[in-house]
Amino acid sequence: MEVTDSDVDQSHQTKYHPSYNSPDGDITLLSDDGVNFRVHSFILSKASKFFREMMKIPQPKGDTNVDPLPMGESSAVIKAMLDIIYPADDAADRFDMGRVNHYVRLRLQTDIFNDRALEYYALASAYGWDEEAYIQSLKTLSFNISSHAYASIYEPILKVLDSAALYHLFKLRWQLKSRIVQVARDLEAGDVGGMWECACDGQVLEAMEWKVLASYVSEEFDGFANGSFLRMSEFWNDERLLKLWEYKCPDCNSPWLKKENLQKIFIHELDNAFNAARRNRFKELIFRQEE
Repeated sequence: MEVTDSDVDQSHQTKYHPSYNSPDGDITLLSDDGVNFRVHSFILSKASKFFREMMKIPQPKGDTNVDPLPMGESSAVIKAMLDIIYPADDAADRFDMGRVNHYVRLRLQTDIFNDRALEYYALASAYGWDEEAYIQSLKTLSFNISSHAYASIYEPILKVLDSAALYHLFKLRWQLKSRIVQVARDLEAGDVGGMWECACDGQVLEAMEWKVLASYVSEEFDGFANGSFLRMSEFWNDERLLKLWEYKCPDCNSPWLKKENLQKIFIHELDNAFNAARRNRFKELIFRQEE
C-alpha cells in the first residue's frame, strides 16, 4: 500500500516516512514518489553490498548537508525492504515473527561478527537484548574507541547509542582497568604471591617504579581495553620499567624481581577477569536495572 500524505511528516516541505525518520539517522533514502526514509548507514551496510560499497566513498569533510539518495523505487517497496533489514518492533514483532528476532539474537551470540561488535552492540542495545549486548560489549574491548585516530570509524556508531548503552559500554572498560591497575598497587605493597625472585624473608621494595608501573598500565588500558598489551614483551621491556629489574636483594644480592614473574601475575588476573565476565559474574553489576 502506498503511503498517503496524511501518513507522512510534511514539515519543512519534506515528506518523511513515519516509521523511518530516525533523529540520529545519517543517511536519507528517497523513493520515486517523494517520500524520505532517514535511516542508519551502518545497518544498511551490513545488509547490502550496494550500501557497503557506497559507504566507502569518501565524503567531503564537514559536509553535514548530504542530499537524499534516490532509490528508483516506490515508498512501499523501500519500506518493505527496511522492515526486513531492521529487526525492530515495527517489523518482526508486529507481525508476530518471533523466529526472526530469535535467529538474529542467536547470530549475535556467535564469533562471526567480532569485527562488527560495536555495531551489533548498538543494535542489541536499541532493542533491549541485554544478553546479546553484554556479549558484544566484551568483544568491543579490542577496539580503541577513545582514540581520535579511529574517530571516523567508531564515532558514527557511538552517536546512535543512548546514554544508558554508552554508560554500560564504558563502565565495562573502567571495571576491567580498575581491577588490573589494582594488581600494580598490590605489588607495591608486596602482597602478591610469586612476585619475588629471591627466597629471602621480609622483602619490601619501596620504589617510585611501582607507581610508574601502575600509571603505565592505566595509560595502556585507554588504548587496549582488553589488556592485550600485558602479553607483549614490548610493554615489559619499556625503559620506564627498567629500574624495577635492576633492584637487588641486600641479603643475597640476587635480582629482587623478574619481569616474567610480574607478567604472569598480571596475565593470570586478566584471564580471571575475563573468565568471570564470560560466566556473567559481572553482568549484574554492568547491566542491572537502575532502581
